[in-house]
Parts: sequence; structure tokens; C-alpha cells
Amino acid sequence: MTEAEKERMRQIEEIYRRNGTDSFGQWGSVDHHTLYTEPVEPRSRRRCCCGCKRRATHRGMANGLAMMAGCEWSVAKWIRDNHHKEDSKHG
Repeated sequence: MTEAEKERMRQIEEIYRRNGTDSFGQWGSVDHHTLYTEPVEPRSRRRCCCGCKRRATHRGMANGLAMMAGCEWSVAKWIRDNHHKEDSKHG
């Protein structure tokens, strides 16, 4: 992990700790946490699960933990679909 990545992680952790989430990086849930995306290391060889057969360039994150990996499109779709699922439960 590079220094820039470590600093980014510290910033995210500080934001979550300020908002009262002491369990940051310990457990993550699609139903209980904010979903966001992060790029993966360029040397990763993992492939996307959406069928495009391209490299998995992004991670779908929740509370500091990677929940899935895929191409940028598949991660954005995963976040969108799970965000709408969360809205429909409360609406």
C-alpha cells in the first residue's frame, strides 16, 4: 500500500469516526452502511464478474471493507441497485 493510499484510508477512517462509527473496517453491510467505490491496484489480475472479461478496476466498499470487485460499470451498477433496495425498505 502506497503512502497516498494509506493517507486516503486515514481520511476515510477519520470521517467515519467523527460520525460515530467505531466499527470502521471491522464489519461491513450493504444494508447498514454507505456504499462507495475505490480503484484497485494497477497490478491486480482479478477479472470482472459481469461478463465483460475485463480487469476488475474498482472495489465496491462498505464501512472500509471491500464487498465486491469488478469493472467500473459493474461496481457503479452494484451501488445503484443496492442504494435503491435500501430506499424501498424505508419508503
